[in-house]
Amino acid sequence: MSTKSSSVHAGYMQGLGRRMHTLRKAMEGHYTQQDIACRAGIRRKTYGLLEHGHGNPCLKTLARIAHALGVDLPTLLAPEGAVVQDAQTALLLREIQTMRQRLDALVRQTQALHGRPPTCTCPHPPVEAFLELSFGPVHDD
Repeated sequence: MSTKSSSVHAGYMQGLGRRMHTLRKAMEGHYTQQDIACRAGIRRKTYGLLEHGHGNPCLKTLARIAHALGVDLPTLLAPEGAVVQDAQTALLLREIQTMRQRLDALVRQTQALHGRPPTCTCPHPPVEAFLELSFGPVHDD
């Protein structure tokens, strides 16, 4: 490996290690390196070296680490600066989607019962307006 490609590889591995560390710390339950290594089926020392930017793991090992961290392989391998969606963020986005679907169902039920969409008499905008501003228009499926 040339000096240039060697330094690119080292820089990428350091970024990957930082991403692994960030994802591990973001996991609910405060997992240790040992916990993630065990979930991935690798030695703690191997995981520790990778998290510190050292080593040259095979794709299979990286896929197992990604799974243990609760992300997919492309997310784990994303270049530094790319938007990385950790497991908690993905869960929150699914919960928001579920809440939005429930709200849509309630709006449809209210409209069916009263012949018009629900109204809010409080001084702030209704939740539907907040969701629409935050996530786009509400669609009736």
